[in-house]
Amino acid sequence: MDRLSFTLSFFPLLLLIEEIIFDATCEQSFTIFTLTSLLTSSPVPGRSLTHSGLFVGGKLNASGTPDNMILFTSAAEEPNYADWLAVNILSDWSIIEYSIIEWSRTGITLGRTNQPNTIVRNNVINYTFWGSISSGTSGAQIYNNEIWETGHEGIDVQGGNPVIENNTIYNAATGIVILSGSPIVRNNIMINVGNGIHVDDRASPIMENNYVEEAPKGSTKEWRYGNFAYQMFK
Repeated sequence: MDRLSFTLSFFPLLLLIEEIIFDATCEQSFTIFTLTSLLTSSPVPGRSLTHSGLFVGGKLNASGTPDNMILFTSAAEEPNYADWLAVNILSDWSIIEYSIIEWSRTGITLGRTNQPNTIVRNNVINYTFWGSISSGTSGAQIYNNEIWETGHEGIDVQGGNPVIENNTIYNAATGIVILSGSPIVRNNIMINVGNGIHVDDRASPIMENNYVEEAPKGSTKEWRYGNFAYQMFK
């Protein structure tokens, strides 16, 4: 299977883009960014100033196909959790679909502005150290995504009224975290999770037909980055 690949690693500069379009059905339109390692005078010996990440200040249109998915991944020969930051989408009317996002810190991160017309669907997000999809306060549409191996939560909501539907989350500390807002959360499947859906007192979600299968109580599963690890049961 041919894929458009983004390989990302330690880099002291974040990539800022006004608007970008990827089309997995038209190879000539591909734009490929490879961010390689760069030594820096970091205040912490052995670490770079920051990790690289893809920040899109305008509209993102990243549309793969079921047979030709876009791949966002680490440049490391032996990838590990949090090798790079995230795909950050900061404006409305964006779409990311049929993409694979792996070995990042926060997978797909949406903005703190109103983005009700942004769509995140049919993606595979795996090996995420923190949260796989952070909806922020965007109010985006998040559905039909497959999320696995995530150290904090599969999807989080920090405000707004996003639609979170038909996602499958497994091997995660928490399936979905709702801190605030009034999201619609329905028909999601969460398997082998420490906690299914966490709802903060500030939130008023609408929840329908979600399935949760918690991890065995004695599970010692963890997601490790250096000397720190998130655990299935803290």
